[in-house]
Amino acid sequence: PLPRNMVIHRLPGGGLWIHSAIAVDEECLATIESFGPPTVLVVPNRFHRLDATVWKERYPELFVLCPEQARNHIEKVIVAEDTCEAQAKAMGIPCGVPPGCKPYELFYEVPVEGGVALVVSDAFFNIPEHLSGMPGFFLRYVTQSTGPFGMSRAGRWLMLKNGAKLRDWLMDLSRRDDIRMILVGHGAPVVEDVSLRLREAAGRL
Repeated sequence: PLPRNMVIHRLPGGGLWIHSAIAVDEECLATIESFGPPTVLVVPNRFHRLDATVWKERYPELFVLCPEQARNHIEKVIVAEDTCEAQAKAMGIPCGVPPGCKPYELFYEVPVEGGVALVVSDAFFNIPEHLSGMPGFFLRYVTQSTGPFGMSRAGRWLMLKNGAKLRDWLMDLSRRDDIRMILVGHGAPVVEDVSLRLREAAGRL
């Protein structure tokens, strides 16, 4: 029941940069192709590799990237041509490990009109409504994946190393005036009151 998202960004050359690919039906795929040819596929971490292989089968020319630290796990499923860190500068999409976190995944600053979109996978969730049934109970009380925007309990188990450093980073981000949105792997995109939501995430730590 946990919703998943992928992010698609048109690169300056017209090709598509696809982060955390999800298998879709032909109608949706046709819409994606109308934006441009898929050229770069980012597999963001060891768990978000589920549908990467079907995209590579559909588009053999895809240039597959992943974080350096996750490469051994990801290449059990799909071979990466290079790491995100090595290609970030050339693609104009800065990336890095969130301060205070283990090198589990990267954040990306994708250029958008008037600023950047902050793209993550599991670092922050934005599923405010609690889901029903046993899956909903598990997500609410065990992993704390639903509720206020921020890092879930599962995220803290997997990736948090120093909560104070991550909190300081989030507060620094909240003072920037160029972050237009936060795009997460699970839940709704944050497109309003971005600074406030970043402060809320810092408070949740």
